[in-house]
Amino acid sequence: MTEDTKNDKPRRVSKRTQLIVLPVMALIAAAAVLIAIVLIIAFPSYDPKQQGVGANGFRSALIEQGADLGASKLVTKDLVAEALGNKAKSVSDAESSKVLNLNGIRSQSVKYDFVREDGKSAVLYADIVQFNNSVVMDSQNILKASQKAGDVQGKSAYFLHAQTLGQEREHRMIVIDGLTVYKYVISQPVRKVTIPEVSSLAVLKNIAQKANY
Repeated sequence: MTEDTKNDKPRRVSKRTQLIVLPVMALIAAAAVLIAIVLIIAFPSYDPKQQGVGANGFRSALIEQGADLGASKLVTKDLVAEALGNKAKSVSDAESSKVLNLNGIRSQSVKYDFVREDGKSAVLYADIVQFNNSVVMDSQNILKASQKAGDVQGKSAYFLHAQTLGQEREHRMIVIDGLTVYKYVISQPVRKVTIPEVSSLAVLKNIAQKANY
């Protein structure tokens, strides 16, 4: 065995060294904990409910627990089934979202999954959006790429251009009542659109005309 091989053997740490090193490590650990506490105090933890940017530069979005804008009452399952007619084999029960407040803009959705006559799944949903003032409402350009669709229960209605979101193709219309906007949408798989835009908009306008505002 060579001298180098002998030197490769692990060496025992003496008790004296342990008595010196262990207290030092304990002090380092204590210092790390203290630093962490200071950082938590100086920089409050992030609240996942707070999103979006408010006028003061801070993020301000929250779920209004217990609030209800009436989305499930706006459009009922019976109304959806009636408006779709033979375009749907079945319509599921309503699924309503909680009320989201984004910098004072409140919104809620209700959706109805349905099975088309070809057996494929699709969705019809409605959104209610309440703006807090006309300046904010105008800044959203909600009438961009729209076409007047007459009046619905004394409110202005507009057809919006169809849009593709991921794997879904959406046909849409909106109804405006002061600072409140009602949006009606039929969403289908983008590669399997069997309810064309003209038919979709006719269904949506029928629903908008009979909705519970």
